[in-house]
Amino acid sequence: MQAADGLDTYLIAALQKKKVPVTVTEQRENADFELTGVSEHQKPGWAKTLALGQIHSDDQASVKLVDLKTGDVVFAYSVNKKNTLHGTQTAAEACAKHLKQTVGVSEK
Repeated sequence: MQAADGLDTYLIAALQKKKVPVTVTEQRENADFELTGVSEHQKPGWAKTLALGQIHSDDQASVKLVDLKTGDVVFAYSVNKKNTLHGTQTAAEACAKHLKQTVGVSEK
């Protein structure tokens, strides 16, 4: 799993929390798939705080899962969460939830 902005740690925790049936490894040569992602965290500016009362952040995250044998993208998801209390964690959990649905479908 790769994410230079700290999303990787949140994703690993979210995969466990949401009970996604995958095993995470740091050894790319031992992996069947590679999950990569990016996220963006925006704190509200003073104008949003004063005018709208928004005190929480806006967070976006995008992930993709690639089959390392074929190079096929087997899953991609983007989420945009507004005014979230737990920011990147919330976005990562949304990604994990949707990945679990995809993994569950492919297992049947």
